[in-house]
Order: sequence, then C-alpha cells, then structure tokens
Amino acid sequence: MKRIPLITLAILLLFFACDKDDSILVEEPKSYSVTGKVQKGPFVQGSSITINELNQTLAQTGKTFTTLTNSDAGNFSIDNMELNSSMVQITATGYSFCEIYGEPLTGTITLQALADLSVSDTVNVNVITHLCKGRLETLMANGSSFVAARDSAMSEISSFMGDDETLACNPCDLDISKNSDDNAMLLAFSLMLQRFTYLGYERPQLSAEVSELLSKLSEDFKLDGEINDQSLIDTLIYNISQLNLRDVRRNVENKYIDLEGEASIPEFEKNIISFQRKHSNGLCTFIEYPEMASPKPEWAPEAKIPNLLAITDSVIDINQVYSLAAIIPLDATLTIKFINTGKTVYSLDYPQGWESNNDFPNGFTLTAQKQNTLISTMIEFYEDEGEATIEYYENGDVLTHSKKIRWVHK
Repeated sequence: MKRIPLITLAILLLFFACDKDDSILVEEPKSYSVTGKVQKGPFVQGSSITINELNQTLAQTGKTFTTLTNSDAGNFSIDNMELNSSMVQITATGYSFCEIYGEPLTGTITLQALADLSVSDTVNVNVITHLCKGRLETLMANGSSFVAARDSAMSEISSFMGDDETLACNPCDLDISKNSDDNAMLLAFSLMLQRFTYLGYERPQLSAEVSELLSKLSEDFKLDGEINDQSLIDTLIYNISQLNLRDVRRNVENKYIDLEGEASIPEFEKNIISFQRKHSNGLCTFIEYPEMASPKPEWAPEAKIPNLLAITDSVIDINQVYSLAAIIPLDATLTIKFINTGKTVYSLDYPQGWESNNDFPNGFTLTAQKQNTLISTMIEFYEDEGEATIEYYENGDVLTHSKKIRWVHK
C-alpha cells in the first residue's frame, strides 16, 4: 500500500476544508470607506457605530471597525477599512432626537443596516433599514442578489404603508431632513413607532417601547414580506391617533434649522393619511362637533361635558365648564377663532389635539393637529358676564360659519 506524502495530505485536507466551509473568503483584501448618518430622529453626537464584515452567507467574518457619530445630525465616517468582502452590517446605538416632543429620548436605541459597499459607500442607518435587515437576509438566502432583495423589500414596505406608487429606493439613501416622497415615508414610519403621552413619568420608557415595536415588526416582516399581526397594526394606528402633526413638523424643522441653518422637511403627513386609509376601520367622513365631549379624551374619555362648538343656544351659563371638541376626517382641516368682544376673563386648558395660539384676553385660535379622532380642550369663564364670537374655518382659510355667544349667571 502506497503512503500519501504528508505535504500532499495537508493540501488535500485544506482543499476539502475550504470546500466545506463557505465562510472562508478567497477575495483579496480591498480598502473601503463609508459615510452616512443615523436617524430615527437624528442620533446625538457620540453615538456608537460598529461595522462588521459579512461573508457570502451574511455571517460575520470577525473583522470589526468602530467609530462614533461626530455631530448631533447623526453623521459618521470610517476610512481605509481593509475588507475581503464588500458586504457589511452597520450597527448604531445612541440617544435619538424625538420628533414628537422636540427633545432627545431618555433611553438609547439600536438600529442596523445591511449594505454592499461596492454598490454605494454612503449608508444611512434608519428605522427602515432596520426593518429591512431580516427580510434581506431571507431573500438573499433564497438566492436573490443584494440589490434585487433590497428593491423587493422596499416595494413590500411601500405597499404596507399604503403608497399607491411603489418606491424602489435604496433605504440607505433615506434622510428625514430632505424633501422627497421616499424620505416622507421614512419620517412617517418613524413617527408611527412612537407613542405620545402627556404624562411625564411615562417618557423614560418610550425608547424601550420603540425598540420592542420595531423588533416585532421586523420579525413579522422578514419571512414573507408582509406585516400581518393585527395587534402591531393596531398599535401603529393608535400611535398615529395621538400625534400632534403640526407640532411634529415644527419640532423637526426647528431641529434641522439649528443643525444646518435650514430645513426642507418632506410631506410626511400624506403618508400618515395613506396608512390610515389602508388599515383603519370606521373612518370619519365629515367634521363632527359632538354635543358632549371629554376635555381630556386621552386621560378621562368618559368625563363628558357640553361642547361649546356644538351648542346652538347663544346664551350660556357662566358657571358651567365647557369643552371645545371636534372630530375631522383625513385630509380635512379645521381652525376655530374665539374672539372675546366682552374682554371677560376666561381660562383655556392645555389642548389635546389642538394647536393653540392664545392672545389672552382678546381671544384665541385653535387649529386641528389630529384627524379621525376626538380633539378637545376645556374652557371656563370667570367673574363678569360677557360675550364672544366663535368663527369656524373648515377645509381652508375662508370663514365657513360663525356664532355669537353670551355667558350669564343662570
């Protein structure tokens, strides 16, 4: 029996090991650079960035590079990374600016993105790249190229968001500070992940809630490209119902004016409406002024009092507390002007769903910020009897109708 020389045996063993272990890369190392930004809202300066090289099965090879965001706009960059593979996973962890409050969340959030640096060396990490990650892994494991998997995932996300036209964009190009339909979808989705609350003690847990909800959505999405869990959809619908959209736009615009000197925020409101149209039941079809309404629908929905906007009697009781409440359909607008001609003292409570401009004692203006849900506040009158005019501007700047009221001691 002929003996196999040891060197020949070693070569054969190496050959079979390489054939069996497809995690071993045979490409020559190449230098790559990457730049980008991290956003839910923008991540603050000092957020951590980790870049892991991936092999052809999207497993980590062990090569890792780290850096920090270098601005409060979430910008980061790494140069001269020696990689055998152009596929990478980018992980960002840090504190995010919260668009609905206009301040950073109190807990950290982790977002990820898969990217092929041979396709583009600009990689923005955001909530949609995070949602896409598991779906890309599924599609590529089934034989899709990275670009084909990316386009397929974005088409599926567009459909879920209720967009009429499929957006075949690169999720790593999205940026909430730039005005385009693609970026509007990103900002809308980011907002839908967050729950607005008037209760200060609940705010510290909101970042954990965002992370949990995004994780569950990603898990539901990754296998078949659909989000079917009705409890998750209901959570998104509820979150939308609590958004003060005019406050959100102002918060984001002010943030980017502060960061960059200017702001061109996309029209995310239309994406919020599209999602509601696709997934909501019982949409309101006309502006309603309920006879009785809670002044605090989020805290005490059953505590209903007379609605001053619905009352037809021109003489009201100065000793009665009133709500100012309405429900408006999607795509509708409503502005209420209260003109205090009698100069009598009034007190306007913190509005829920209204944007308030209070020019006390001359009166105030309320502009609807929410749609398809009850918006309300409370008004009280004090001391002397008086009178006022209430003007209604429905779906535009033209006066729809008005009424005069007078409050007396009944």
